[in-house]
Amino acid sequence: MTAFEEAELWFVANSPQRDSEPTPSVKTWIKPPCGTLKCNVGSSWVCARRNCGAAWILRDHQGRTVAHSRRSFSAINSAKEAHITALLWAVECMHDMRQHNITFETSTEDTREIMLSSSLCPSLLYTTSRITALLHKFEYWSLDHADDERNVAANMIAGSVTTGHRYQSYIASQGPAWLHSLLAREARG
Repeated sequence: MTAFEEAELWFVANSPQRDSEPTPSVKTWIKPPCGTLKCNVGSSWVCARRNCGAAWILRDHQGRTVAHSRRSFSAINSAKEAHITALLWAVECMHDMRQHNITFETSTEDTREIMLSSSLCPSLLYTTSRITALLHKFEYWSLDHADDERNVAANMIAGSVTTGHRYQSYIASQGPAWLHSLLAREARG
């Protein structure tokens, strides 16, 4: 068995089971449990330029924004590659920031499936194996799908790269000022 096959088996064995969990019908951001942080991950891809915007926003169990970040990637060949690249970057950032109790949430339906089955996208095998190896170092993690309505902030920040041509990468505490009212409304919800 290759290391990639072992990593895939580990990911399947350690991923939350979806069959037994009801899907929430809430159409707004949901706070994580106490003691856990939620990292919403967003991406935006422009085919003509092969440019990708990626963003994450980290919030606590009271809905307070701990930090957020934005980054631009170039030479990205597909929307799927953009989603997986954004997830890898978010996982790397959480690891580097020593945040090891994280629920990662993305609104791209195929991200979890790509992570579970490398045969769906063999060209992303290296990237998915890097994500799996990093997640193995976390104390607790889950990778959840959220409707677009529950991932608005991360997707808007990612979109600011491709639509607003904001290519400067950064990590900042709290949330961006231009999303203050949205983040406050979601924290109250």
